[in-house]
Amino acid sequence: MSIKNKLTNIHNNRIKNNYRNIVLEIRSKQLELKDKSDEDLKILFKNAIENGKIENDGFYDKETVITTFTIGTIVIERKLGLALYDVQLMGSLALYYGNIAEMKTGEGKTVTSVLPILIQATRGQVHVCTVNEYLCERDQKLNEPVYSFFDYKSTFNKQTDKKEVKQKNYHADIIYATASTFGFDYLNDNMVMRAEDRINQKPRHFALIDEADLILIDEARTPLIIGSPFENSTHEILLVDNWVKNLKENDDFTKDMKNKSVSLTEKGEEKLAKLSNKDLYSEENVFLLHLVYQSLIANFVYIKDVDYTIIKENHQKKVVIIDSYTGRIQADRRFTQGLHQALEAKHSKEGVKIAEETKTIATITLQRFFKLYSKLAGMTGTGHEERDELMSVYGLNVIEIETNKPMRREEKPVVIYLNKKAKWENVANKIEEYNKLGYPILVGTVSVEDSEEFANYLKEKKLKFKLLNAKQDKNEAEIIEKAGKKGSITIATNMAGRGTDIKTEDPEIPLVVFITEINESSRIDNQLKGRTSRQGARGIIETHLSGDDSIFIKTKTSGTFKLISQSPLTNAKQIQRLCYSIQEELEGLMSSSRQSALKFDDVINEQRSRFYHSRDKVLDATSSKEFEPFAESMGISKNKIIKSVENHSEEAKINILRQAFLLSMDINWVKHIDSLDTLKSAIGWRAQSGHNPTIIYQNEASELYNDLLRDIKNSLNELLDRLIKGNEFEFKNAYKGGK
Repeated sequence: MSIKNKLTNIHNNRIKNNYRNIVLEIRSKQLELKDKSDEDLKILFKNAIENGKIENDGFYDKETVITTFTIGTIVIERKLGLALYDVQLMGSLALYYGNIAEMKTGEGKTVTSVLPILIQATRGQVHVCTVNEYLCERDQKLNEPVYSFFDYKSTFNKQTDKKEVKQKNYHADIIYATASTFGFDYLNDNMVMRAEDRINQKPRHFALIDEADLILIDEARTPLIIGSPFENSTHEILLVDNWVKNLKENDDFTKDMKNKSVSLTEKGEEKLAKLSNKDLYSEENVFLLHLVYQSLIANFVYIKDVDYTIIKENHQKKVVIIDSYTGRIQADRRFTQGLHQALEAKHSKEGVKIAEETKTIATITLQRFFKLYSKLAGMTGTGHEERDELMSVYGLNVIEIETNKPMRREEKPVVIYLNKKAKWENVANKIEEYNKLGYPILVGTVSVEDSEEFANYLKEKKLKFKLLNAKQDKNEAEIIEKAGKKGSITIATNMAGRGTDIKTEDPEIPLVVFITEINESSRIDNQLKGRTSRQGARGIIETHLSGDDSIFIKTKTSGTFKLISQSPLTNAKQIQRLCYSIQEELEGLMSSSRQSALKFDDVINEQRSRFYHSRDKVLDATSSKEFEPFAESMGISKNKIIKSVENHSEEAKINILRQAFLLSMDINWVKHIDSLDTLKSAIGWRAQSGHNPTIIYQNEASELYNDLLRDIKNSLNELLDRLIKGNEFEFKNAYKGGK
């Protein structure tokens, strides 16, 4: 263990010892207050909040925390019928004080979150993020009796709710929604043309994130994008797809599965020149070259039922993304930069239609969005693996909370086979043995393709099972909940039903979890392992791998593992060491990729903050005079502003100037985002000259921002000139917003 980790552990142990002492004081006060009436408890809680002192770190003083937590604990037991364990109270304290509370599966994270949410709601609005809308609605309904007892309103904010419904939702004290819903609401609020059209009128005080590692690490890089449709040539996309399908791997191009990239060989460039009869490297054909690379990735790197799948919706086949971390289908998202259209072209002969591409008009990463909150906390079953990144990026410390009861989990030695066929056959045989004992079984696979392939082996044995391909809906949670029933067999993609506990009917009958391929992150494997041995119940973990598993092929270690599988001297520790080294390498690459993306995002984040701040000033202006200094800062004279609206009432002046300013700003902001996207997509190629891509991006993005300011000034000047001449112009959004 490194010195840094030792110091972190010492620090965290001190924090936990402090929490234990606070829990003892809460238990003592609980005995004192347990017989108080509901009305008395409400009065005591209100008095504690009103008289509580706020310390320099922004939290209530210790006495206020003890009193409010004690009253909340009593109310939770009365309203929900749940007596909090000491470890749950420790988890609640960790969350209240702005940490990531790492609590194992089945330790009751949902009810653990109630106290910090409640106490934080006394000082500002609380946003609670869960992994899907079913869990949002479930948790909000479950915890509502406690919040309403103290006269705090909670609500579930659905992504598809209308503006009027959302505005009502954001008047609540506590709002449950998915991370993307909160993010999209923020983006939409920065596109409105009137202040009263904003969805959220309150500051972002505190966000509590369930499955924090998934949202803050795995999904953090994926930008939330609001797009406007624009026409792209379907003919060109299909033409390029046809050219690319004539290319041969290794001869015409090489691919890197680890980084999901391709490179054309000299021979491939010559073949493309003949097929297209064009110089694809000329300036006029640079867009076609971009389509070629996206088509190569779509046809030869991205794999159906692993990276994406095809579903039927409204009698129309469509390509949908499969989340690589959760195995869930993301029907509301599209790959960017033309990759999604390239995949649609790949499957066009199967009846898939090429949909319109979209132009980005507003975007933010979850990484950036959550840094907008004054306070942040999170819960997860696996956080310590990423604690350095969670601290460096978000300032969040990971506090590992002990389990309420000792773990009774038996982890069998890792077994490796020559190929997948041998692996599936042996796993099916093991399942048959466990099934005869009545043990419930959960089989984890890394892809939809693998889950369906393995299902056929169980069909041959006439074993009944549930196949879960992890669609984001209520069925997912229901299937996972029943996975603990005696004799049940469930096959699921990684982390399906994350956030839902598997309860066995008898703690002495173990839930058997099969890991059939290691993931790129050991944290995902640990999530699957955490499904078993809930609340001290027995659990068994079986890990079965094969030399041609995708992770070994991707890292070019397949041959090594196939040799190991045939060696009589092979032992589990040797296999585990090799698996660990592969995962460590891939985790390092993913971390580096996230850090690199963060540096690029720093630039647009700074520009977005400046732009949105200026936009808010325009939106919130209450006098026509407020527009004068803003215009002068852009080099537009004060007299021009006055003259453009001189024949109107004050109210009309404000409305006309607001619309003119916002229209000028928004049209050019959309163009600016598009320019930044183009710059970012091209920066990799230009970096091959040996220059630092981050420096190139920073310098050129700065120049583009200066161009943006110039273009806003020119657009505004033009509109003001038209107003002065008495020419009316129609005020409207220059773009179509949408999720």
